[in-house]
Amino acid sequence: MRMHASRSLAPLFLSILASPFFALACGDVVTVEGGGDASTPADARADGIAPDATPESDADVPDGPIITSPPCVSGTVADEAKWCCDANSDPNCGVSNGGDACAIDCQRICTAVTGASNDAFSCFRGANGDGGTTIQYLCGACGVGRIPEGLTACPEGETVGERLAFQAYYEAASVFAFEDLAATLGAAVRGGAEECAGLAARAEKAAGEETVHAASMAALAAQYGAVATLPKRPASRREMIELARENAIEGCVRETFGALVAAHQARFATRADLRLAFAALADDEASHASLSWDLHAYFCTVLGPSVAAELDAAREAAFDAFAADAANRLESFTDRVLGIPRGRRAVALVAALRQSLAA
Repeated sequence: MRMHASRSLAPLFLSILASPFFALACGDVVTVEGGGDASTPADARADGIAPDATPESDADVPDGPIITSPPCVSGTVADEAKWCCDANSDPNCGVSNGGDACAIDCQRICTAVTGASNDAFSCFRGANGDGGTTIQYLCGACGVGRIPEGLTACPEGETVGERLAFQAYYEAASVFAFEDLAATLGAAVRGGAEECAGLAARAEKAAGEETVHAASMAALAAQYGAVATLPKRPASRREMIELARENAIEGCVRETFGALVAAHQARFATRADLRLAFAALADDEASHASLSWDLHAYFCTVLGPSVAAELDAAREAAFDAFAADAANRLESFTDRVLGIPRGRRAVALVAALRQSLAA
């Protein structure tokens, strides 16, 4: 899958939310006969405006268990044989991006790091400063936007306010990721790669927009009784191949799906103030997702066919992980208030997004 460079994703997201594919999968998207497409939650009023809900109420919590994923955790471990896939690994255990090196059992690493047995997202090898290799892990397919390597995890929380504070934290963390991208691309421009100038400017612009997003989410969290914390900047990364791998996963998958979720929240959150807040984010996030795919095309070109194949494999493995994560998370009352898709609705969104991007 190689998305056409500079393709706008905002119209694509809106078409997904109104598509027959999504309607058939979810059973709660309707088409207004003779009047185009219109999507509404199943419990929306007849006038199409979702009813305001009281965040503190738990009267509408669905029956059955509420499944939550572990917090997003990223970091680096030594590249050792104990992390290799073996006869005890899942049949779909990882891919190798290290030539003759073994395929990585990402779930084994994530279980060791978080103690959870179902939170593997992605793992891949990278060079260390001594000429050897390390394994970077990303556990837990949660959060919005890009999560830079080494970021300290933030608890997701349970109330609406806590979840908004959680989002503010990761919006602020995305600033670090975009600043790293802008610095690396800027260095490439100064080194003669003038074709990077536009990408560098867009990354710098995205960092500024994520700063605004973090502030707006923190202010909204405060209105709902929660205090957002600011992330600490992890060590900056400047190697282009490392950023290319991170972009394939964090940008082409997590950030792209996060942008689609923002569009979903702008339409399906049950409170008007929340819908307005997410609508203000949605276009920017769609622009950031488009940047991710343009970056992916650039990295695949300059880093060569073998690395491009590795990047594509990492991206598709991340999409698989998102689909698995979506299938294992049931909706809570807080999800419903915030308009966050869970269960079969989220599975349908992941599938529709992959299908649309491949078209």
